[in-house]
Amino acid sequence: MAEPGPTKAHRRPSALRRWLGRLGLLGLVLALLGVLALGGLYWWVVVRAPAPHIERSAILQVISAESPVFYRDGTTKLGVFFSEEHRQYVPAGDLPRDFVNALVSAEDRSFFHHMGFSPKGITRAMVQNVVAGRTVAGGSTLTQQTAKNLFKRRGRTYKEKLRELANALRLEREYSKLEILEFYSNQFYVNGNGRGLAIAGRFFFDKSVDELDLLECAFLAGIVKSPNRYNPFVPDEARRARATAAGRERADYVLRRMLEDGRIDQAAFDRETAREIPYKRGRFRFERSVVLDAVEQELDSPEFRRTLAAHGVRDPGAAGLRITTTLDADAQRGAVYALRHHLSDVGLWLEAPGVDGLFTDPPVLHPVERSRVLPQTFHRGVLTGVDPDAAEATVDLGGVEGVIGREAWTRMATALLRGEKKNTWVEAGRKQRTALLEAAEGMVGQGVSVSVIALREDGTPELDLEPRVELEGGVLVLEEGAIRAMVGGWANVDFNRALSARRQLGSTWKPLLFQAALHLGWQATDPLDNRRSVFPYQTTFYYPRPDHKGAPETVSMGWAAAKSENLASIWLLEHLSDPLTEPQFRALAASVGFVPGEAESRAAFIKRVQTAGVLPTEAKLAEGLFHQVWRDVITPDLLFEGREDDIAVGRSLQYGLGHEAERARVNEGAYDVSAAERAVRLAALDRSFLRQEVLAKRAREARTAVLDRVAAGEALRPEDLAGFVVQLGETPADAVIGFGDRHDERWEPLTVERLAELTSGDDTEEDLFAPEEPAEEEAAPKGPKGTPKGAPKGTPKGAVKGSKPGTYAPEIPAPALEPARLKLRTGGRFSPDHPRGSLAAPLRAFPLTRLLDPAGIRLEGLLTIELVERSREALDAELARHGDADLYAMESLALVRDFRRLVHLQYVVDLAKTSGVRSEIVPVMSLPLGSSDVTLLEAALMYQGMLTGETYRFYPDVLSVAPGAEEVEIDEPEEDAEPHRDDVSLIAEVRLPDGRLIYRTEKHAQRFQSPEVTAQMGGMLRAVVTQGTGRRAKAGVRPGATSPERLAALEARGAVLPLFGKTGTTNSYKNSAFVGFVPGLKEAPDGAPGTEAVEWGRGQVVAVYVGYDDNREMRNGAVRLAGASGSLPAWLGTVRAAAASSDVGERVDLVELDFATGGEIPLTWPPGTEAVSVDPATGLPLDGEEAGTPGVAWLRRRSGGGVFAPVGL
Repeated sequence: MAEPGPTKAHRRPSALRRWLGRLGLLGLVLALLGVLALGGLYWWVVVRAPAPHIERSAILQVISAESPVFYRDGTTKLGVFFSEEHRQYVPAGDLPRDFVNALVSAEDRSFFHHMGFSPKGITRAMVQNVVAGRTVAGGSTLTQQTAKNLFKRRGRTYKEKLRELANALRLEREYSKLEILEFYSNQFYVNGNGRGLAIAGRFFFDKSVDELDLLECAFLAGIVKSPNRYNPFVPDEARRARATAAGRERADYVLRRMLEDGRIDQAAFDRETAREIPYKRGRFRFERSVVLDAVEQELDSPEFRRTLAAHGVRDPGAAGLRITTTLDADAQRGAVYALRHHLSDVGLWLEAPGVDGLFTDPPVLHPVERSRVLPQTFHRGVLTGVDPDAAEATVDLGGVEGVIGREAWTRMATALLRGEKKNTWVEAGRKQRTALLEAAEGMVGQGVSVSVIALREDGTPELDLEPRVELEGGVLVLEEGAIRAMVGGWANVDFNRALSARRQLGSTWKPLLFQAALHLGWQATDPLDNRRSVFPYQTTFYYPRPDHKGAPETVSMGWAAAKSENLASIWLLEHLSDPLTEPQFRALAASVGFVPGEAESRAAFIKRVQTAGVLPTEAKLAEGLFHQVWRDVITPDLLFEGREDDIAVGRSLQYGLGHEAERARVNEGAYDVSAAERAVRLAALDRSFLRQEVLAKRAREARTAVLDRVAAGEALRPEDLAGFVVQLGETPADAVIGFGDRHDERWEPLTVERLAELTSGDDTEEDLFAPEEPAEEEAAPKGPKGTPKGAPKGTPKGAVKGSKPGTYAPEIPAPALEPARLKLRTGGRFSPDHPRGSLAAPLRAFPLTRLLDPAGIRLEGLLTIELVERSREALDAELARHGDADLYAMESLALVRDFRRLVHLQYVVDLAKTSGVRSEIVPVMSLPLGSSDVTLLEAALMYQGMLTGETYRFYPDVLSVAPGAEEVEIDEPEEDAEPHRDDVSLIAEVRLPDGRLIYRTEKHAQRFQSPEVTAQMGGMLRAVVTQGTGRRAKAGVRPGATSPERLAALEARGAVLPLFGKTGTTNSYKNSAFVGFVPGLKEAPDGAPGTEAVEWGRGQVVAVYVGYDDNREMRNGAVRLAGASGSLPAWLGTVRAAAASSDVGERVDLVELDFATGGEIPLTWPPGTEAVSVDPATGLPLDGEEAGTPGVAWLRRRSGGGVFAPVGL
């Protein structure tokens, strides 16, 4: 019997099972070793390794470290970033529970459960980034973000990421979760120089931390990464609406996450999402300014962040950097004072607040250092006493007492009186000043805003009242791209009106058009038509209006600038390319992108032209040919005939396409204008060639009817002369006959009586019908084929001289009729002894035909019948030659007026862009009058090009770059963030706390126009100040000097710097502006101090605007703020500061100044230009006057004539 086999329990394990067991054991051992290794690594790196930077004192030092910001001298402090004064530190125990819960739900849901990093979060972010194809999510925990902010990750290397992870683990080991949140909550950026939760609560809700409710905490927790995006206090309505909507969306998102996490219940969610976010702007107890905001914005640009991060700086405000700006301390202080002082004055004219508007609730005064109470500084104080007899009041500034004196009270009384009377010309006297002081006695104990005028001998500050008004403004001073001064508004905080406010700056745009004209062959002394006209463009008719009365009908381009002539400016825009040949115009069109591209199909080009609003037709081709015919055919003939007046008339005419339909619209009231304006527009529409043709046909028919009636022996009736008018001269022979429906006061209707007077005489009966031979000296010698010698081609055979010198007309045979049949209906005889209008003699037949000569009859005071017919004949010949023309060929497009206007406008737009304008510019005919919105910085950049002829680019000169800098990781800017500008400079250099220089700016200049152009611009903008709308600046400004001896020498010579600029006023007085220059020095060849000359092309640009943030009109009865009254005073105050801060006074040649006229420091102008004496009424050149002599108006022009030199060619 066989032995039984082994049971199942005693069978030997299989080989696979043995190997699996061994692998499991090995894995367990390796796992244990890994845990030991990780534990050892954690112990070595996190526990054992010395980490002094993790100590609380070190962290608090990092958080509270401040980065001082200096003016350009490197010693005068402008401010600081994030000092202790600029944050209110909140300990962990004081953090609101709702804020902690909201922050964790919004940023790191597992914060209280992980040990510093989240593998799950990292994995989720990696998946999202792979799916998106770019970085859209991050896996950093709040602890990692705190470590990164505190310890400055220097790059994207694995080593840096591991260092950040190690620091996060160290934080987790050393501190509680609430302490980590404490560090995080005291660092995030809020606004200006403010950081941290306490500042955020005060800024957005005017609450302390312990007063914040659930909704407010949710909002603040949601915006910690980009608070500017959710700032509801910006003045721009559209931006405010976007920020408010985004803030609501973000707060609801955080609340929803809190609900999902169980940190609030449904009732709380419903309650808080139904509430409006209770924004209430609070004030920090530290000073802020838009200047520091702009510096910080520059530091926060991607370009700067890469540079700083390469040196291990992630947070400039907490790194202890030493930042030097391009701002000048004296110019900045003077600019702030000039704007604010001016606003507090003219604002009262407009707002008329009464006496109560001068005072506020008493402020809480903090002790003020006497060293800070300096001239041109502003302070809050409490009115402590008033003495009406002495016309003085005392003010407590916070331990320092100041005095408001007589002149300050007179100034305030005048400002209040102007607001009350709605009149800028009234002045307050003793009576009004005393009444104001007596009213102020009842205001003792109230708050006042004051400025320091000066310090008296005993050190007492002499004060001026500076009441807060709603009127705002901005100031910018620019020198070759470097910002020297910048004022963002009355308070100069929060919103930077110098950089961010886009405004219509009125006629400050006109010089840009004149600059474009100089590029295209015009000269500053060229004549421009300054009459009311209409300018059709595409589907609209534009009727520019003059902004003043009594302007000449013709002015020079320079006087269009000086007198701010709207009509001449728009006429110039219409005719901008007139000096160009066809190849030059084609080159101009190419420079603005309106010629077919090399690879562009015909269809694509046609579509592009049509999209731009140009639709060529045969009628528009005829319109262009009309202007070409007048330029190339008619004008040379008229010049030969000595008919310059006719040339001016013909060149001023529109062709007339669409005018009849537009006339109907005007008559039907399509425009909301007065009856007088409607009449002006109808008259402008009538100044067209097509209307002249209609009148010519009617006039010839009427003339024929008159002559036929006379030839038939029938008496003339008044209705026979309907439409005829006459302009009388000294003798009947000087009379000019006209025809039409409208004439000015120089014309009178031609009556039968007046006609008899003009054609009567003592001739014998035989003389009446014999052809009248001209006097011997007037006889027209006959040329070949019987035409008058010297007559132009096309003159009819047998023609006789016309009624005006140099004109010819077909000979009209006398009617062969008996004189007895040529009688007037009323009969009678005329003689010089009888009263005017007496009648007797029959009409002389031949003088009548001469009087009604088609070459002499003016059609509504414009062209003659003969000239209209000659123009039509020449135009028809050109139309026949172009009968099969391709309307989209460049030869045809160049004739289409809409296409030429498009090119003109686009060139002006491109010139603005070249100068530095980034705002959208709408190419419309009103562009030169300021129809587009730009920032004050952009306006300053445009004028900088007019002064220097150059643009500037600033590049970082980075020093001591750390290894691996090319791999620095930075966050992308917000979508709605302003792009970084490299054409202006605000930061000159940056140093580390140890003094090492890590950044300085490097400037590169690029010339885009010639010195001859800038010189002509200088002459025009000088004429604005000496002859035009900027005459308030005519006296110039005195240069400063640090040496008392030098200053005395300048004052003894009455030294003043000449000024240049342009006013700007928008429709309805919604904005006013002034932009101009303070000239600078040319370096002497030997570099010797005190021997340099002031040179055109060097200097500072100063730009100022004044206006309400809500664009309301700056009007109060007869009080109206234009460029000269609204902005020029603040501009002058800024210019004085800029001039005093420059080194012109220190270095100008005193010997040359001894020979200067009236103490005006002479300028060195670019070679190739000349000064030209001009008529002070028109700006047109004069003969026989030496330019530059006292009392003689002048302009500058290019010595060799205008040249074609557009930008880009």
